[in-house]
Amino acid sequence: MRLLLVISTAFCLLSPVSLLAQNSIFGVHGIGFPGRPISARARAMGGGVALFDARSALNPASVAVLGPLVVTASSGTSLRNFTALDTVVSGLSETRFPFALVGTRVRYTPLSIALSYSGYAERSFDQATTDSVTIRDERIEVIDQIASTGAISDIRGAVGWRVMRRLSVGGAVHLLSGSISRVARRFFVDNDDYYDMEQSTRVRVAGMGMSAGVLFAPVPELSFGATLRSDTELSSNVSGADIEKVDLPVSYTGGVFLQVHPSIRLATTAERHLWSTADADLEAAGGANAFDTWAIGSGIELGGSVGTPLRLGARYSTLPFSPTEEQASELLFSAGTAMMFAGGRASLEASIERIMRDGAGAEERGWFLMFALTVMP
Repeated sequence: MRLLLVISTAFCLLSPVSLLAQNSIFGVHGIGFPGRPISARARAMGGGVALFDARSALNPASVAVLGPLVVTASSGTSLRNFTALDTVVSGLSETRFPFALVGTRVRYTPLSIALSYSGYAERSFDQATTDSVTIRDERIEVIDQIASTGAISDIRGAVGWRVMRRLSVGGAVHLLSGSISRVARRFFVDNDDYYDMEQSTRVRVAGMGMSAGVLFAPVPELSFGATLRSDTELSSNVSGADIEKVDLPVSYTGGVFLQVHPSIRLATTAERHLWSTADADLEAAGGANAFDTWAIGSGIELGGSVGTPLRLGARYSTLPFSPTEEQASELLFSAGTAMMFAGGRASLEASIERIMRDGAGAEERGWFLMFALTVMP
């Protein structure tokens, strides 16, 4: 596995390089590109409302506001192009299921519970380089390819407790699991004297975490929220043997929600993730540099409880992993809406994000579209 990580990193620093497909050029290093456990509504508002949104999985205290049974599932499609060193790639696309949640209030108690699924990190890419090697005093052209497919999932079980009308608290347990398939290939171009080579490895990863949160509304129009999350080590396992561990971050999140009018809502959420704890482990594996990250997102929602709302948002964040000493960043602008049907017992929500990522010798531009169906039987 470490050999593959070293080769993968080297490929990103050499040219000519062609990245055939991946989740993001910034997800090649470290444990992958971090996911966001939030709903389509929260994405449309730049993540600003995520701490207060019961259909997101950022703050377990938000579960306390759930009513009867709620089931939501989503689909996301990304469209990307990027420039890295002298390589320009466009027309990349990917569709996945980034988030799902089911939750309900526990009858005759002040408690609510929720089970959710989201992506913790994704590491899917396909890289190819052309070069020539000397074998028996002969220069032979070769194509080297490194492919990685897989992701780490975050399955969260949360309990929210409405302590009083204006105060809710909650706690959650997070189970992290997934598998990543890595393949290294060498092809000999226009030469029948040598066989192509291939090495494949399937790595299973596992970890866990815990989170706690609070929501407090001093007045009905104003709410504050905060969370603390601590994740343990991410263990990598090949054929039943533990081969590597990576420290995962402690995360802090805080935010404010303001309803200035029955049809106007504003929200801001700020996040701090201490990813630098993984730096030594990644360096030992021949991988990447890890940085602590900041993120701040704000959004506005226009419209009442019925009808078709308009949601707008913006978000800026720094990214955790880089092949160089330069930390990359992300800026996105978002919009979205929702439509109620079935007598208000179901909704279809949509969001669109314009994404701009820069740093560490690469530039990426893309769109992310998300659709979510929510049913309240």
